[in-house]
Amino acid sequence: MNQEALLNPETLEPVWRIPAGRGRDLGIGIVGCGGIVEYPAGLQALFVVNHDNQHGTPYGGFRFYGTEGALEGTLGLVDDLPAGRPDTLSLHRSGSHVRSYDFDTRWIPDAFLGPMGDLMDAIATGRQPITSGRDNLGTLAVVEAAHRSAAERRSVRVDEITGGGASAAPSRA
Repeated sequence: MNQEALLNPETLEPVWRIPAGRGRDLGIGIVGCGGIVEYPAGLQALFVVNHDNQHGTPYGGFRFYGTEGALEGTLGLVDDLPAGRPDTLSLHRSGSHVRSYDFDTRWIPDAFLGPMGDLMDAIATGRQPITSGRDNLGTLAVVEAAHRSAAERRSVRVDEITGGGASAAPSRA
């Protein structure tokens, strides 16, 4: 699955964990979520984040299932708030050994250094940034689909948000 495909899920079906006593207002008190993201050709991703676990260890992780294997990892930020620890990532391919990738950086703030540095350089040099505002509209469509899914307690197709046949992320062609 390439980056373009990753940004273009078809359907989201998240669930939100709001502790007892905090009500059902999705704008207040969300402390965890999980769910399934479906892609074309039957590919799926599973995710879970629980950063206010009073009865256990906070956890954040994901797993992408493809036709030849799976990619799984953890979100180190969630494991040790607010400091976090490095994320983990491993590739499980059919018929081969698991390949793990080690990181010595953290998602926050390290994941923002590249995109923000590129944005500042693009402004200074007058070029288009690698990640454009148009790309980010696709990300916002996915987020809106997730919120609608949680509010209406049903699966939501991203094209409900984008207005039909449009994909969540624009083509770079």
